[in-house]
Amino acid sequence: MKKADIKAGVLYGYAKGTSEYRNAHPVIVLDASTLWTWHRSSGRERRQWKLSNAKRFTSPSYYSSYRGDEGYLVLSAHSSSPEIIDTLKELYAEFAATPGNPDAVNDLARKVDEIREVHMDVVNNRWIVGDFEEAKAEEDQRRRTRDALHKAERDRAAAEREFMDDVAAILSEKLERSVTVALDRSYGQTRASLSINDLAEFFGIKAPKDRL
Repeated sequence: MKKADIKAGVLYGYAKGTSEYRNAHPVIVLDASTLWTWHRSSGRERRQWKLSNAKRFTSPSYYSSYRGDEGYLVLSAHSSSPEIIDTLKELYAEFAATPGNPDAVNDLARKVDEIREVHMDVVNNRWIVGDFEEAKAEEDQRRRTRDALHKAERDRAAAEREFMDDVAAILSEKLERSVTVALDRSYGQTRASLSINDLAEFFGIKAPKDRL
């Protein structure tokens, strides 16, 4: 999502990557005017949130438990239950009534730490995919499309197996012995694969071994 389109207090969907199977989770941007980051002097201390001078999302060049990414400050949750959505909105409403300075952010962070399903984080605006409800509706549409394609493929495969079984039954009846007909999908086409000797016997012609 473009920086100019991001607004604080809006419930957005956040989904990293471009996979067909990606799922958006809800985020609310706390501050759309600038980027934020966090730091701490030891791994046992709480994260201290502060304003960032970065102009775009930036990650440390190496993993560190003492400093974080620089990006848009958000409240996020991996659950999209109505209760969690309400909690995100209530937390933002409380925060919006504060000056929004680092002290207010750190006060909010302490409150968020007590709520297991909600987190404070910084994110890359690239993966903010727009209105949360619209993002979930698009996910549902992608899922329905995948399900329809999978069903069509299963139905096609079942029809092919049924056809092969019918061919095998006809050959077996004519030759008075069991004949196997296999499915071959090489080169993008569906073909029946069977013994050339069975085929020769069925049509009453010489097999290659008898022509030598």
